[in-house]
Amino acid sequence: MLRVSASASPPVSGKARGRSPLQGTWFTQNRSVMIFLTAFAARVIFYLIYQRYDAGFMTHEIGINHWLLIAKNLASGHGYTNHALLTYFPSPSLQATAARGPVPVLMLSLLVTLFPGSDLVFFAYAWTLSALTAVLLYRLSQRILGSERQAVTAAILFCFFLPEMYISTAYASASEGLFTFLLFAYFYTAMQGIEKRSLPNALMAGILAAAAALTRPIALLFPIFFLFQAVRKHQQKAAMLSAIFLSAFIACIIPWAIRNQITFGKPVFSTTLNGYNLLRHNYGLAQKDYSLHTAEDFAPYAKKTIAASGERLESVSETRLDEIFQEEALRVIRRYPGRYLRACLHRAGWLWYKIGVEKPVYFAQMIPLYLFMFPGILLAIFRRHPLRAFVPYFACFFLAYASVNAQFRFICPLMPCGIMFAVYMIFELYKRIFQKGRGGT
Repeated sequence: MLRVSASASPPVSGKARGRSPLQGTWFTQNRSVMIFLTAFAARVIFYLIYQRYDAGFMTHEIGINHWLLIAKNLASGHGYTNHALLTYFPSPSLQATAARGPVPVLMLSLLVTLFPGSDLVFFAYAWTLSALTAVLLYRLSQRILGSERQAVTAAILFCFFLPEMYISTAYASASEGLFTFLLFAYFYTAMQGIEKRSLPNALMAGILAAAAALTRPIALLFPIFFLFQAVRKHQQKAAMLSAIFLSAFIACIIPWAIRNQITFGKPVFSTTLNGYNLLRHNYGLAQKDYSLHTAEDFAPYAKKTIAASGERLESVSETRLDEIFQEEALRVIRRYPGRYLRACLHRAGWLWYKIGVEKPVYFAQMIPLYLFMFPGILLAIFRRHPLRAFVPYFACFFLAYASVNAQFRFICPLMPCGIMFAVYMIFELYKRIFQKGRGGT
């Protein structure tokens, strides 16, 4: 997936650059451990501070979006079920569901089984995933940026990245933290597989990409990027790398599709929320104030749509409900294509700040990040730096969420890549301004 070019030279050895004051110390030799502990401790402190301002945080946030409820039903022997269709329409009895991806639910179910009655374990789980992501970012930055100093800088910035701290804590029992970790584990193993032409790493990359896809459907597009990078890097061995990757990816996705075929009569490869989300965030296009329209009053419209289809909410399945909503959403979009495009432009802006960074203390950190990140992306493309391999992922997330539902927490999993771009830009400016200044004196 990622290619380290000659322009990204490897870190210089201690003998070549002179011994660092920290060289040979425990800290230097165990940076990954220190980064993990720093990231974890920072999130614990953030949580303790957050609790002082919101005493009911654990009770009203821990069960958000029904991930945990489905996991508890699974752990208690009731199967993959929920008391609500698509998690938004209450049902008097348990209903089979595919509204939430299976990987986060299985992980939460394991935690529920091992640690019954403890909510703090879900926060510890989320913080552990964030800390592991910090370590992966550090290791990835070492290879991509080619500088130990830049790698440590990127990791430390992520350790104290407040929006991610908030999202990983507020959505501790959801999919955000797990998806971010799987995303970067995939990046790292895919890079290893393509750089070293390693079939085991290609196999593991396929498994991790599938796990990410079974966490967030957008990862179903990842094989396209892997195949493109494999072909570009290794024309002759690309076929074998691609075959191994795709075989692992498909083999991990198929069981979920078979389960849904048996349960609903339809092989759902992702979730049953696609039609719901598309309609929920576009049904207001018929109104003059559609660009400011919220999804809070969607329930009456949804029930009216279900009734018009001839189905009853009490008896309809999730897959049929998904079809009904998707058909209605496409009808509305086809009727108001201009308004839909303008709404997408609004969402393209909302994606970078809405839901997750509205508070001034978070957004104050995002402003300098964006000031360096976006120029860093352009510079990496212009100079053909290995970082440009992440640009298709940014484009994929950007276009997908701008077209449906824009929230910062959806693109937050890519922000560690954004930090790498920002660090790259900062160090390039440093070399241009300060090192040239020293050379001229």
